[in-house]
Amino acid sequence: MALGADPRPGVDIALVVLGAATVAIVMLAMGRLALLVTDLRQLRKLRQLAARVDDPAPPRRLRALAEQLGVRRPVVLLAGPPGSALMTFGAWRPIIMVPRALLDSPESLDAVLVLELVHIRRADYSWALLDCPSRIRRGRRGAPLPSSLPGRRNRRSGRRAV
Repeated sequence: MALGADPRPGVDIALVVLGAATVAIVMLAMGRLALLVTDLRQLRKLRQLAARVDDPAPPRRLRALAEQLGVRRPVVLLAGPPGSALMTFGAWRPIIMVPRALLDSPESLDAVLVLELVHIRRADYSWALLDCPSRIRRGRRGAPLPSSLPGRRNRRSGRRAV
């Protein structure tokens, strides 16, 4: 028998396991990328449906609160379409989208803006993009984007968003 020859014929089980693990990791990464692309497309549609706030007071208040909290990046304030939820998105150019009804209540708007500015300062949106495993394990896709877009059918209730 030659030196270095394997006395056991056949395939090494460690190589099979390593190959299977590699394939599984690549498939998970591709699935995560597909979810990310879908989420980003839905955010783009949602942003197109939202409108800039016409009243100069809320954006002025947003800038003042951002300065107090140490948020250096400019933040855009948008009024969401009817039935939309409060949300913050955008890693480099953050956007806070609020329901239109909230713009009529300055006290509530201040509290919400402070909360959302803290999310921006902590870069929560960027961290949420990396949170795929826990979202899959919980059986959810994270933020309720599909139900907040007009014309989309909610998977759980079967109703269309208005």
